[in-house]
Amino acid sequence: MNNTRIHETKRLPTLALLFFTSVLLYLLSGLLYSWGTPKWFDHFPGSSCYRFLLAVGVFFLCCASFFALRITTPISGIIGSYYMTFCLSFIPVPIFSFLVLFNNPIQILQTFSMITDVIIWILGVIILYTRLRRNTSDNKNTEAGRIWFCWASLMVCTGTLYLLSILSGTLSISIRLLTFIVGSFFTGIWFLSRKKEDLHEAAARYNLSPREKEVLELLVEGKTNIEIADLLFISLSTVKTHIRTIFEKTGAKNRLEAASLCRKS
Repeated sequence: MNNTRIHETKRLPTLALLFFTSVLLYLLSGLLYSWGTPKWFDHFPGSSCYRFLLAVGVFFLCCASFFALRITTPISGIIGSYYMTFCLSFIPVPIFSFLVLFNNPIQILQTFSMITDVIIWILGVIILYTRLRRNTSDNKNTEAGRIWFCWASLMVCTGTLYLLSILSGTLSISIRLLTFIVGSFFTGIWFLSRKKEDLHEAAARYNLSPREKEVLELLVEGKTNIEIADLLFISLSTVKTHIRTIFEKTGAKNRLEAASLCRKS
């Protein structure tokens, strides 16, 4: 595992939080657009309030796609260019701005937003499936992959039905919100169970003692030596001794490499 992948793996919780926040804000902006804007939006001229909501939705959808690509980096082992990922993810933003600049009707902007939605989720399904398939020898990503694949597939279906005017906007967004909450819950459960299983396998592989396993678990969580000592009710020198022993048994050169051991299995 190279340094870039280790760094991306360490940032997974932050990237996941940003991804889920972006999706939630996107869904909420779409729900507000479907339900109708609050009264204070009436102070804006014409349909500018609806244009604003569509712009917010497109922006957060692009943010979600960007963070999703960053999340798949440590999973797939594919280290892509940060700037290239950013540019590809935010292509819809300048296009939408161009449409607004030339004063296109709100119907065109809404159609563009829905088409962008469907395309991004379709690409998300394809990219996720492709990247997970690269690790065919590692079956531990299968369960998480199925959760994400089902979630993204439902996003595609509801978006397509909404685009074809089969589903109302409110119903489509409501289904997505429910799916978002359920998918996030099960993904979180899988992540926690996977983390514990990886830690158990790493401890068995390197013959770590129960106390060394506890120290390694806290290292994975990014705790400092003082925090580890406080949490385990042991002295600071004892913590340093355990960490040194973990380094010797695993061959890790630093705390980051030791923490990454639980993600190699």
